[in-house]
Amino acid sequence: MRFATNIVVALLVAGCVRAVALERPFSVGVGETVRVGPVSVLLTEILEDSRCPADVQCLWAGRVRFALAASVRGERFDGEIGLPGETFAAEGYTVDLLGVEPDRAVQGIPSVRYSARLVVRSVD
Repeated sequence: MRFATNIVVALLVAGCVRAVALERPFSVGVGETVRVGPVSVLLTEILEDSRCPADVQCLWAGRVRFALAASVRGERFDGEIGLPGETFAAEGYTVDLLGVEPDRAVQGIPSVRYSARLVVRSVD
């Protein structure tokens, strides 16, 4: 019985990973994994959000950075990606951060509300 329960749990967990085509932008939340071809991308945490709030005038626009883990054919690569304009590379693939939701606000934003717009591309 315990073996059957473990199989059911494994199937449910495996079913939670979305699949997206290479070169196609997608949104992913913190703690969520998305499979893109042979690459699995997981946003592990928010490292920084110093973006200027939408309702404030700032001298510097600020930035937002995420820790991420990418697995390519079973090999894991850990790193960071952020805005503006950072790219993460692993084993012939790049992950680009296109945008972040929600816009920065004066009060803090819970990590569960963050969503990153990413695209995975093959370098070859």
